Amino acid sequence: MVFYKTVALANKDLFDIKITDTYTAKVSLDIDTLIDALALLKNKNVIFIGGPGAGKGTGIGALTQLGLYVSHLSTGDALRAEVARGTDLGKEVAPLMAAGDYVPDELLNPIVKNFIDAHKGMTVIFDGYPRTTSQAEYLYEEGVEVDLVIVLDVKEETILQRLIENTREGRTDDDPKVASKRFKKFEKETKGPLVEAYADKVVRVNVDNGLEQDLPELLDKIVAFFN
Repeated sequence: MVFYKTVALANKDLFDIKITDTYTAKVSLDIDTLIDALALLKNKNVIFIGGPGAGKGTGIGALTQLGLYVSHLSTGDALRAEVARGTDLGKEVAPLMAAGDYVPDELLNPIVKNFIDAHKGMTVIFDGYPRTTSQAEYLYEEGVEVDLVIVLDVKEETILQRLIENTREGRTDDDPKVASKRFKKFEKETKGPLVEAYADKVVRVNVDNGLEQDLPELLDKIVAFFN
């Protein structure tokens, strides 16, 4: 079944939202709660901050249900695609990614700029970028005003257990040792500095139970933030 709902924002801008009930059933969401949160995100720039295995994909999957005006930039997916295609960029970043190191700004920023230029006037969800304050400054220099920063808090032991389970099920090839290194690097160099930099834009939710269970809380916090 597909739901359609016309939403009126404060500026009287009307638009139709189309969403299937299969996704909301999967994560036990109230359709109206999801639609309210999506409506408030129209033409916003949203950053997702979460370590490896935190559940960013689940949260972003919910927020990209609109499709018509929501665009998702995953720098990790973009880089993995370069590696898979065997491009010069892919060959350069492959050993860095395998070791759990960050890709230098001079290689990553052009990908981000091309995406920004191609998706002006849309809701943009940044996933995996910025990872550093220098990258946050680059967004500012490119004229990107960040409206909301969603931080997914999760313990390291929870992350590692999830990755072990996913590896056994063939859903990931993440090495737990590399994942542990990535987590510590993320906490020190990404999460802490960016939460401080975007202090007045931050919404946090603990996802130790899995974002499938905590997604309703996140959507409620998004609605509360903008209201």
